[in-house]
Amino acid sequence: MQELLYPMKLVGRPVNRVWGVTDTTSLLGYNIESSDPIGEVWTLGDWEDGDRVLNGPHEGKTITSLVEEIGVKQMFGTAGLTKSKRTPLLVKWIAASTDLSIQVHPDEETALKVGSGAEPKTECWYILDTDPGGAVIYGVRTGVPAEKVGELARNGQLEAVINKIEVHPGDVVFVPAGMVHAICAGVRLLEVQQNSDTTYRLYDYNRPGLDGKPRPLHVDQAVRSIKPCDEKPALNPVIELPFSGGVRKFRAACRHFLLEEVHVREATTLNLSYGSFMFSSIIRGTGVFEAGGRRVEVSVPDNIFLPAGLSEVKIEPGETISFVASSVPRLKQDVIEPLREGGFSDRVIISLGGNVFGNDLVPLVY
Repeated sequence: MQELLYPMKLVGRPVNRVWGVTDTTSLLGYNIESSDPIGEVWTLGDWEDGDRVLNGPHEGKTITSLVEEIGVKQMFGTAGLTKSKRTPLLVKWIAASTDLSIQVHPDEETALKVGSGAEPKTECWYILDTDPGGAVIYGVRTGVPAEKVGELARNGQLEAVINKIEVHPGDVVFVPAGMVHAICAGVRLLEVQQNSDTTYRLYDYNRPGLDGKPRPLHVDQAVRSIKPCDEKPALNPVIELPFSGGVRKFRAACRHFLLEEVHVREATTLNLSYGSFMFSSIIRGTGVFEAGGRRVEVSVPDNIFLPAGLSEVKIEPGETISFVASSVPRLKQDVIEPLREGGFSDRVIISLGGNVFGNDLVPLVY
């Protein structure tokens, strides 16, 4: 079985968006020809014809076909698949030339109540680059109830009560289901999220879609999804754990995903002790990933799937290499215990789960 597992380089699938870019080099090196703007490149998620392997004996195969061939446990470990038999995470590169719609996603409870195929979505943004003054919308002002948000959205006055945060390269923003949010013009980021495409638009600036028709709003569903938020918005912390040859930076953690920023300056071996797979999105530098008897050269913007059945991966940087690693954690084993051993307090550890609502770390440390 081991010979079937190795670092798999996956192809990205471009997605047209009205708010996207025409110069796709801003998607960190993606060069895509399209008559319509490209807003996203989906690199893990198994939607339509995505997630095809570009290297090794599995070249041309999809992750779905490999699950059938190799097994869920070897590919995804404790993470498994979603109820609809897709990968548990959806990972995207996103570039915005104009503001995205002001929107919200449902949590599990609301998705069940709304029905119609709704799926929950909690997400996280790793900011790659911004134009001067780049920002994101994060929540509404304290004390504004969901019903009032809906009323303002219908009257075109929603912008009067939103919170806007300026962001910079390297910032991480945790966006739990139920949080009103939007990416603003000039921001380029990597998004890690539950594998769902359920979005409820509150306000879309009265602009037409790519087909020239107004894009639909979903104010009623959005109002049902919004959760009250009385905390001031804050960017997620950086918690560093050095290892031989580099450093792991823990940036966000919840029951759905763990997001780490990994920097390697010398040849090293990473122990893949996660309960799940690890997905690595290269954001700086070049290098080689070696596992399962295969060496894979990587550079920006490659995306590498490391199956759960691999126990370790050797990394040889060019000079240095940096990547965003996403996985589905066992929160105690993969987050809380190693950070406690590293000398970090529980207060610092729980900050990885956001400071607003639905922090999955709190009940596990107190």
